[in-house]
Amino acid sequence: MKRIHLSRLACLTLMLLAGLSAGEARAQLNANIFKGTKAEAAAPEVISSATADSLYAAAEKYHYGDGVEADYGKALALYRKAAEGGHAEAMNSLGIMYLKGHGVPQDKAEAVAWFTKAAEAGSKWGQANLAWYYSEGVVVEQDYAEALRWYRRAAEQGHANAATQVGFFYEQGMGVPQDYTEAARWYRRAAEWGDMYGQHNLAWCYYYGKGVEMNAYEALRWFVKSAEQGHSGAMNYAGILYENGEGVAQDAAAAAHWYQQGADAGNVYAQYNLARCFESGFGVAEDVAQAIAWYRKAAGQGHEMSRQRLGELGVS
Repeated sequence: MKRIHLSRLACLTLMLLAGLSAGEARAQLNANIFKGTKAEAAAPEVISSATADSLYAAAEKYHYGDGVEADYGKALALYRKAAEGGHAEAMNSLGIMYLKGHGVPQDKAEAVAWFTKAAEAGSKWGQANLAWYYSEGVVVEQDYAEALRWYRRAAEQGHANAATQVGFFYEQGMGVPQDYTEAARWYRRAAEWGDMYGQHNLAWCYYYGKGVEMNAYEALRWFVKSAEQGHSGAMNYAGILYENGEGVAQDAAAAAHWYQQGADAGNVYAQYNLARCFESGFGVAEDVAQAIAWYRKAAGQGHEMSRQRLGELGVS
């Protein structure tokens, strides 16, 4: 059906024919016009979830320069539009932009406000980010129970590092009674999801028998998995197990290899252990100069045993 648009004069005429006085007709006409204008201005734009997804995808490209020149201003505007449509990840991204000062003045309080909105809207990344602020007491008052609540919600959605954090809270008794069994359970979940910190912590549980039965073989297996992803502490532990033949036949070369990896990554304990290897020729050719160099690196990081060994060797 074709829509008919009546002029103001035509509307006024119809009102007069309906029995209204001229004054009443004009008052009614003006009331309708202003009422309609106000309603139209106040009506929010309805953004479908599909549209919000598209806006978010475009925002990501501008934010990170993926296939287009990075433009924080455009990214910010698109994220806001997507967030208006209820897009939880767009809310989290707005928090990141305020946190880093991308396209806006850096504002941690505003970042936390957006992380809160994202978390409540169901974003696992927003939940994990909000949990960190409660854990550290930044912007918001430190609250381990609240941090644990949000880490758990993120972990239940498959956020691997959040699962590691839940395990750590149980291990340390932060916001919850200490429970090594529960800690190990969460570390295992994180480890199986590929989080190198979860893998390291699960290995630690197996090595010391915390929450699980002591098992050097399983400890080594998970330390190596974590080390292969770049965890320097796990590299050092892998070296220790190979050096001592725990969970595996003793292997000096493998021990020195992992100590070297950890030392190169800056781990002070691996630097000390690598220095020992060079001093004694364990798994590597004996090289006192190299030993001294690594003792110095470790001592420079405050490692007391390295400092003492340098003194015993007559060097500083």
